[in-house]
Amino acid sequence: MFKRACIFLLLFLYLYTLTFNVFMTGVFRVPAPFLAVPLVFFFYDEPLNGFKYTKELVVLFLAALFYYLIGQANIITFISVMITFTCCALFFNYFIGNNLKRLQLSVFLFFFFLVCSALVMLLNHHYRIEDIRSMLVGETVQQSPSGISTYIFSFGYQLSALVAFLAVFITAARKGVILSILVIAICGVLIFYGLQRSVLMTFSICLLLFLTIWYRFRAVLLFSFIFIIAVSFKSSVEGLSSGAQQNILTKNERSKNEGENREALVTENLKVIADHPFGLILSGMDWKDVVKHNVFYKSGTGVITSHNAYLMFLTYLGIIPGLLFLYLIYARVVRITWSVLKHAKDKKNTLLIALCMSFLGISLNACFHNEWLLAASGPTLFLYFCILQLSRIKANQASIDN
Repeated sequence: MFKRACIFLLLFLYLYTLTFNVFMTGVFRVPAPFLAVPLVFFFYDEPLNGFKYTKELVVLFLAALFYYLIGQANIITFISVMITFTCCALFFNYFIGNNLKRLQLSVFLFFFFLVCSALVMLLNHHYRIEDIRSMLVGETVQQSPSGISTYIFSFGYQLSALVAFLAVFITAARKGVILSILVIAICGVLIFYGLQRSVLMTFSICLLLFLTIWYRFRAVLLFSFIFIIAVSFKSSVEGLSSGAQQNILTKNERSKNEGENREALVTENLKVIADHPFGLILSGMDWKDVVKHNVFYKSGTGVITSHNAYLMFLTYLGIIPGLLFLYLIYARVVRITWSVLKHAKDKKNTLLIALCMSFLGISLNACFHNEWLLAASGPTLFLYFCILQLSRIKANQASIDN
């Protein structure tokens, strides 16, 4: 009983810090990812059959080396992301191992934290709970309303993972059409009040892809029904774009009034890549050097990025090396996702396909913001290694059954 309590407490704390990107707080001056160390050394899963993530860590190490250390001369970020990568890989390889129950418990805790963050976001619309939010993340909250995060965009990564998982899991688990529609509606409400335009796009893409594969020809009727419902409530929803209420529509109106132009940021970034196809590293420059006179990237006395993590990566490393690293990082997960989508109706794939769609949603969200896998985004990192480990567990079980 004592051993189980220790395991659960350490697991709870580690996944909490990973989910909410807690690295080091003002109270605890030790990197939070080290919470995985006692789980790995004292409560590892038997039998130990070697370390399976050498290739992934080498690729992530080299990509981070070029991007952060050489490209941006940011040694602190480089060290912190490598600590996070390594601890997460050790956690899944040794603590989770071949233990499906441990993986399922980890997945449950992960999405439990995301649900809690979504509820905090809803409360933050009506109550001033910034002090509570600051306490939960261990640093000062910068934007509201939001969930357990310092910035609204960070909450977007949490929400993109949550809504895609819930919608796909409920449908794939065959819980009934009515419950699936209800869950999708709840996801829509969370996106609407979470002020997440990017999540709306990524969620729509994931849902469209999955439902098309799941329902095949019937998906046309389903999408037609959803379109008719959306048109019917269009006027009612548009009425929410005015007033003091904060939602995705009022945020969109405010962005238009402030002259925000995300498309121009991406277009200008593509021009920078075209001008420096071999990367800023070989050019001996950094982002500030090439955009300091570009009005689209002016922000007060400083500059901003294009808010596209992948384009920024290609900007520094160059087109060919950047695309090569992206392929090496994502190739295995893409293969797993493609394989599981081809067998979507298999009940044994319910959890894996939901995790894959969740990872797809959170990865697409990086097209609109700066966080992504290489930035050691906690939710992205958890889903990445979770998919790889669950796939390995299923392969081991299949070999034993045969």
